[in-house]
Amino acid sequence: MTTENRTTPPPPLRYRLMRGALATLDGVAPPLAAGIGTRLWFRVPPAPPAERRHSRQPEGGEPFEITSDGLTIRGHVYGEDPDAPTAYLVHGWGGHWQQLAAMVEPLRAAGYRVVGHDAPSHGDSPAGRHGPGASSVMELAQARAHVVAHHGEPALTVAHSLGAMAVLWAARHHDVPLGALVTIAAATEAEELLIAFRRMTGLGRRSGQRLLQRIERSIGYPVATFHGPTLAAELLDGGRPVPLLAIHDRSDADSPTRVSERLVRAWPGAQLVLTDGLGHRRILRAPEVVGHLTEFVARRSTS
Repeated sequence: MTTENRTTPPPPLRYRLMRGALATLDGVAPPLAAGIGTRLWFRVPPAPPAERRHSRQPEGGEPFEITSDGLTIRGHVYGEDPDAPTAYLVHGWGGHWQQLAAMVEPLRAAGYRVVGHDAPSHGDSPAGRHGPGASSVMELAQARAHVVAHHGEPALTVAHSLGAMAVLWAARHHDVPLGALVTIAAATEAEELLIAFRRMTGLGRRSGQRLLQRIERSIGYPVATFHGPTLAAELLDGGRPVPLLAIHDRSDADSPTRVSERLVRAWPGAQLVLTDGLGHRRILRAPEVVGHLTEFVARRSTS
């Protein structure tokens, strides 16, 4: 048993009750269970209070707000030199940009201008097209596209969890440059996410296929389209090499390490770093992970 499993508390009572109810519905009313599951699929977990999020925010920086295509995106930019290379911090599902705040000062010290933003229905950004408390990976990707259009081409992107999927989707479908890419606890395979979602909610085989069909009708794409190695192959085919550092913890309970391992195998020249005992979120502020990032950046500047 890993350190993460020993120290992680059991799920809150409301999640255990939900799982029991949906497991029961799965047996007696699969269409109803699938309908509830679909609504839950697009729900964003509640954000921590603003005071808690902002307490981790580095001093300085300028707030910004972008409104485009019905989306309002808020964030902060650190560094005033418009000619400095720009690094983007991209949070994951249910996250906020301050989760990556430990990386701001090291990147600034390396000469970067740093931009962090909250996707729709995340952090300080209001809801988008899916309404309050809901979003989609495609909306996260669209937010990424608007932020890059406003602040300039990335020299570096650091993306956590589903943020890595959003970054790849934005590159493939919105022509957003990646720059050098660092993924942390990447969640870049929708089929793996569905497995975890069904395990969390108690949805079984009878409702699982209906859930998949409902999700695909809602987003307009097959779920198999959201597959990091496939997106990587499409993005990198015949183009300039893109440096990739993938960092993942062996005890990650939200996204298994095999997701990053497959992404790295599909990405020429990519590097994989595995850590222990940091889980899915604490990894973002671990000194050793910040160290791997700064080493990666230093190699880019000397190559």
